[in-house]
Amino acid sequence: MLGTDLQLRQKTSASDHLDGFSLLGVRLSYFDSFIDEWCGGREKLAGWTTTDVCEKVVKPRTKKSVCDHLLEKDSSAVGRATWFISHAWQYEFLDVVDALKHHFHESSTPDVIVWFDLFSNSQHDIGAKPFTWWTGIFTNAISELGSVLMILHPWNNPVTLGRAWCVFELYACTNTKSHFAIALPPRHTPAFRTSLRDNPGAFYNMLSTIKSANSVAFKDSDRLAIHAAIREKVGFSALDRMVLSVLSNWMVSTLHSHILLTEKAGNEVEHATWLSSLAGLFMDQGKYDEAEPLCVDSLEIFRRVLGKDHPDTLSSIDNLAGLYMDQGKYGKAEPLYVDCRERSRRMLGEDHPDTLMTINNLAGLYKNQGKYGKAEPLYMDFLERKRRVLGEDHPDTLMTINNLAMLYKIQGKYEKAEPLYVDCLEKSRRVLGEDHPDTLSSINNLRALYDSQGKYQKAEPLYVDCLERTRRAFGEDHPGTLSSIHNLAVLYDHQGKYEKAEPLYVDCLERKKRVLGEDHPSTQISREHLASLRRQRERKIERYAQVVGIQDSEPRIRNLLLTQFQTKSEFDETGRTAIVNGGRLVDLGATTPNRNVKRDFEKDLVKLKSVLEGAISNQKVASV
Repeated sequence: MLGTDLQLRQKTSASDHLDGFSLLGVRLSYFDSFIDEWCGGREKLAGWTTTDVCEKVVKPRTKKSVCDHLLEKDSSAVGRATWFISHAWQYEFLDVVDALKHHFHESSTPDVIVWFDLFSNSQHDIGAKPFTWWTGIFTNAISELGSVLMILHPWNNPVTLGRAWCVFELYACTNTKSHFAIALPPRHTPAFRTSLRDNPGAFYNMLSTIKSANSVAFKDSDRLAIHAAIREKVGFSALDRMVLSVLSNWMVSTLHSHILLTEKAGNEVEHATWLSSLAGLFMDQGKYDEAEPLCVDSLEIFRRVLGKDHPDTLSSIDNLAGLYMDQGKYGKAEPLYVDCRERSRRMLGEDHPDTLMTINNLAGLYKNQGKYGKAEPLYMDFLERKRRVLGEDHPDTLMTINNLAMLYKIQGKYEKAEPLYVDCLEKSRRVLGEDHPDTLSSINNLRALYDSQGKYQKAEPLYVDCLERTRRAFGEDHPGTLSSIHNLAVLYDHQGKYEKAEPLYVDCLERKKRVLGEDHPSTQISREHLASLRRQRERKIERYAQVVGIQDSEPRIRNLLLTQFQTKSEFDETGRTAIVNGGRLVDLGATTPNRNVKRDFEKDLVKLKSVLEGAISNQKVASV
C-alpha cells in the first residue's frame, strides 16, 4: 500500500492542478487512536471544534500532514482514500467523528479510508498555494475518489451549506457525477427522524434558506475567489438547483430506507407513517403519480390497524383528498374532504388544528370548482378560528388570509383582495423569509391581482422575481415553476407583447404535458391560453394591415407589421380605439370632437406606413 501511494503522489505531482496533493487518507478506526493518543481521550475534546484540534494538537505535533507523519512510521492506518469528507471546521470535532462512525457502521467497509482535510492536508503551508490550485484540488480529488460524504447539522439549518468551500465541494461532486451521501451526528438523528416523519414539508423549509450567493468563508479573499469561480463556471442559481436536487434525492433515499426497515420489522403503523411522509415529499415535488399509491397504501393500513376515526387515519384521508385536488380530480376529492371534516369535528372538536385544516382544504376545493358561495363562509370561519387559536402571524393563519384574498380576486372583488394580499406578503417575508414556498406563493398572488387590475408596472417585477426564486428553489419542472412561467406569459399576453408571451406559453405547455399529463386541468388552461394568444395576434395583424393599407400573407411580413405597429399604437379588442404615442385615446369608428387628435393620429399612420413600406422593402431585398 505504501509503495502504491507514493507512486500515486509522484504521478499527481506532474499535474499543475494536483501538484503537491495526495489522495491519501486515514482509516476510520484511526480517529479513535488519534483521540486517545494525540488528544488524551474524548473528555479532553469536549466542546472543541475541528479548528481547535488543528491549532492545539495537529500543528504543534507535525511539520507535514498527519498522513505524512504516520507514513514515516510505516503506519497501516494510511491508504488510498475512497471518500471525500465535506464538513465545517466550526463543527465540534467529536460530532464529526461520531457522524462518520455512525454512517459507515453498517456498510460493507466499516473501516473505510477517508480523505479528511485535517489529516490529509498539511496544516502549515495552506496559505502558500494560489486559489486556482485549491479549486483544482477539490474538483480533481473528488473525481478521483468518486464519493463525497457531507456532515450535515443542525439538519434544519446546516452550517456546511452556508460555507463557501463546502458549497464548492458539493458543486464539484455534482459536476464530476460522484456519489453523494449525508451523515448526521447520532445525537441529532432522533430529532431529524421525528421531523422528517411527522412534517416532511420542514425539509423544504430548510431548502428555502439555501443561497450559495450568501455562503461565507473564514478568509474573505477565499469567499470572493470561490464566488467568482461559481459565477464563471455555473452561476449561483444553477448551483443552487444542483444543491437542491442532490439534497432532494438524498431525502427520498432516506425515506425509502425507513420504509424498508419498518416493513422488515413488521411495524405497520410506523411503515404507514413513512409511506405518508414520502408521499408528502413527492406531492411537494409535483410527482403526483408517484405519490398516489403511497397515499392509498398508507390510508388502507391506518384504517385497518387504527380504525376509521383515528387521528392518523383522518390525516391520511385529508392527504389523499389533497392529492386528488392537486391532480384536478375534484370528484374524488370532495367526498373524502367532507367525510374527513365530519369525523374530525366529532372526534377532535371544532378548533382542533386537524379539523381546521380540513375545513380550509374543503374551502379550497369549492373555490377550484367555482362554488364560491360554499367556499367563502368556510374560509371566513377558518380564518377567525386560526387567528384566535394560533395568532395573526402563524403560517397557517397567513395561508388562510392568502386563500380568502384569492377567493375575492377570482370574484373580481379587488378592493377586498388587495389589502389581504399585501398584508400576507409583508408578514410572510418577515416570518418565513423571502424564499419560503409560502412567501413565493404570496408574491405570485399579489402580482396576479395587479395583473387583473391592469397594473402591469407593479405586476411585472413581482412576476420575474417569483419565477427566478421558484426556479432556483424547485427546478424547471416543478408545478410551482410551471405556474410562474404561465403567469408571466399571461402578463405579457395581456399587454399584447406576443413575442414575449408565446415562447413562455409553448415552453410551459410542453413541460406540463410531460409532468402533469395531457388531460390535467392546468395543462388544458395553458393550451387554451396559447391558442387564444395566436387568435388575438392574427386579428390584430388583420386590423393593422387594413389601417395602413398593406396586404401581405408572408409570415415574416405579417410579424414585422405587428411588431412595427405596436411601437406606435395598440388597439383594444373592438379594433376601434387606439392608444397613440403613450396615452391619447382615439375612436377610429366614430366622430371625435377633438379633430386635432384625430389628425395627429392620421399623421402618425402616414409615418408608420412609410416606415413599414421601407422595412418590408428592405426585408424583401435582403431575402433575394
